[in-house]
Amino acid sequence: MKDLLRRLAFLPVLVCITLGPSFGNAQSQEEIINTIVSGSSRGLAKYFNNTLALNMNNDSGDYSSNQAELILRDFFRKFPPKDFEVVHRGESRETLWYFIGNYESEEADFKILVKGRQENERLKIYSMDFRRE
Repeated sequence: MKDLLRRLAFLPVLVCITLGPSFGNAQSQEEIINTIVSGSSRGLAKYFNNTLALNMNNDSGDYSSNQAELILRDFFRKFPPKDFEVVHRGESRETLWYFIGNYESEEADFKILVKGRQENERLKIYSMDFRRE
């Protein structure tokens, strides 16, 4: 009986080891999506790489995470989110991921492309592209 209990106790550990990276990746992507839905530049900045390639409607540059947070704070103030829906997701290799979404505000609609990579079991955004539609 003790042997059976030990085996059953090990089962959740085995599932976590097997599904860990993919499950954690999807969960963190949902957290990133929720910060966009809420218009939280501070929440989004927690996922930024040290530098971020940011394209705001063909005005692009590489910014530090602090600079990018300020730019996105201004964006969310000017275009508060009304709705955000992810229309496509993808992964390349085990560490790269992206998603594309439709962002709606009262003033304008945007297509957003977010690219990131998994580093040390954490997701890091290295590129964001906002295109006005």
